[in-house]
Amino acid sequence: MNNSNFKKTLIFIILAAMLIAIPISCNRAANTTSGTNSISSPTASKTPQNSKNPEAAPTPSLTTSPTPTVSRAQVEYYMNGDQGIYLPVKEISEEEAVKIIEKNSKTQEEELNIPVYSGDQLLLGKYKLVEGQYNCTWPGFDNSNPLFGGSNNKSAGILSSFPDGAWRDMEDGRKYVMYDTDAGTRLYIFFTEHGNYRIATGYTLYSAKKLSYSDMKPLKMGQTIDDVMAIDPTAQYVKVLYDRLPNETIKDYNDYFNQPINTVHLLTDGIMKFTYERSGQEGNYVYTITDIEYHSDFKMESIIGDVYGTLLKEEIDYRIANEDYVD
Repeated sequence: MNNSNFKKTLIFIILAAMLIAIPISCNRAANTTSGTNSISSPTASKTPQNSKNPEAAPTPSLTTSPTPTVSRAQVEYYMNGDQGIYLPVKEISEEEAVKIIEKNSKTQEEELNIPVYSGDQLLLGKYKLVEGQYNCTWPGFDNSNPLFGGSNNKSAGILSSFPDGAWRDMEDGRKYVMYDTDAGTRLYIFFTEHGNYRIATGYTLYSAKKLSYSDMKPLKMGQTIDDVMAIDPTAQYVKVLYDRLPNETIKDYNDYFNQPINTVHLLTDGIMKFTYERSGQEGNYVYTITDIEYHSDFKMESIIGDVYGTLLKEEIDYRIANEDYVD
């Protein structure tokens, strides 16, 4: 391994530790709390609690219907060698996940029942026992990038933590899984037959209401993520995640992993991506739009690798079935 690749690997391990909580002795802590479904209180200095937009600060109830299954993957951890990184225990294997996907996938002509889960857990990383633990995909991160992920962007890991996802088969080699939340947001996580639907591709999309390009068109470079949230409140989930990260981490994501701060928006007539630059101080960060992309064909490139400085990319198709848009 050359020095550049070694440096990237070392940085990735360090950064992963910052996003995946490191409980000191919680391997069996679940045994003392398995009868509850409480969530860790957010850290005041890390997670913004006030917003001019009421939709931008949901406080979802945990008494959703149906009641989410609390699996062992939510509350039990194992040590990953000597790296000092705790990862969620997987309850199902990749092979089992593939079988579940095959069995449960429905075509566009078939009706799907979308399960309802805690918005705190799916969207904000407020996982049982561990604050900041995302057991679903990270908001604003490209799942195709091989330097990110873990169990939270693999179908087996997602289905272990959030069973009974609603799988749509687009019959063109693409499938996506949907979850609804008590926060009124729907998630779409995309997979392809390349890799046999084991690892998510592209960005996870979030939708709280049906939007078109005409709704988003007024947004310009130089405006902020608050302006975006006023139109599409789901941009808040990226803001919440990045508000927890120090400047050094964000710089390393951008410089070494080609992952700037992004929000991606599902529209009825295309896909739109905003790139941001962060300024300000902790507790009062400002995210300013520096680039805007709109793709009317729903297709957008993702980075799938870096070979000696040459980026490898693939085109992701984000089209969904008409009946799967939020009403």
